[in-house]
Amino acid sequence: MKLFAFDLDGTLLPVNGGFTPETLAMVRDLQHRGHLVTIITGRTLESARPWALRLGINAPLGLLQGTVVKHLDGQILSQRTMPFAQVRPAVTLAEADHLQVEAFRDSELFINYLVPGAPEPFANQGLAPKLVGSFAHFEAEVSKVVIVANPQWISAKRPQIRAAAPQAHFTTADANYLELLPPGVNKSTALQFLAQYYGIAQHDTIAAGDNWNDTEMIAWAGTGIAMGNAPEVVKCQAKLIVGTVADHSLVEAVLALA
Repeated sequence: MKLFAFDLDGTLLPVNGGFTPETLAMVRDLQHRGHLVTIITGRTLESARPWALRLGINAPLGLLQGTVVKHLDGQILSQRTMPFAQVRPAVTLAEADHLQVEAFRDSELFINYLVPGAPEPFANQGLAPKLVGSFAHFEAEVSKVVIVANPQWISAKRPQIRAAAPQAHFTTADANYLELLPPGVNKSTALQFLAQYYGIAQHDTIAAGDNWNDTEMIAWAGTGIAMGNAPEVVKCQAKLIVGTVADHSLVEAVLALA
């Protein structure tokens, strides 16, 4: 038995599209061969569940960049959090530039304020944000924090943000979002947990993704697969590089490993 873990957006799910028949057939085929199939994503359960049900996955999901592992019914198997105080100095820098900041506590979302015209990473999360006005006095254990900014701000301020929150793990799934996670936590955290949970050896794990936040998962898996549009740093960690969602090369590569 092998464990196949897929990123969702940009890997199995095209932008502004649904699953292809080939992708759905691949998941069924893997399961018929006795393997486990899951999604490890930056989304919340509320956002990922409809897609997971459509795929018919047969293993718990890795959510919020690997900080939470849940069954589809919401039962928590693993959860990693950090005190908001660990990232408050970084958030203060963002708020000083009037940026939108979001704090996720599993399926709860707290937001400082809505910036007109700013991207809304919570829009696909199936959540209603709770406005806090400012995070200056916010106290909670959080799964992840997202700073919403243009790529130029993120590039220029990243060193300062890192210095302000040295314990946090930094990642991004989109050029407009800088995500801060609990120390040492990333998508590979969820993959490793699931492999141990099911007694599956590392060399029998397969992970596929297309973005920076998939880097560690692809590197840890027995066979890491990077999509053709992935950043070079991600491709460098992969054992296989395929094309795009549309050309079905991922499907072919995965079935060859089954």
